[in-house]
Amino acid sequence: MKLKQLEGLLGGLQQFSNPKAENTFGDLNGKVVADFGCGCGTLGIASALLGAEHVIGVDVDPQSLDIASINAAELKVN
Repeated sequence: MKLKQLEGLLGGLQQFSNPKAENTFGDLNGKVVADFGCGCGTLGIASALLGAEHVIGVDVDPQSLDIASINAAELKVN
């Protein structure tokens, strides 16, 4: 499948007109956040800085996990 075809198929999917979850900074206090495909850890680190009690980052790329750990350690969010 070519990228243009995939984009066309996904672009036609129905979307939520009124999502039930709110995305505000206060939503994370005391919560558990799982970031699947965490890459360099940006989402997980931001979640920790915004008050998440536990953050779990998962990735299939060991180098990504190394970078995410280094980034978290530099910001002291472990």
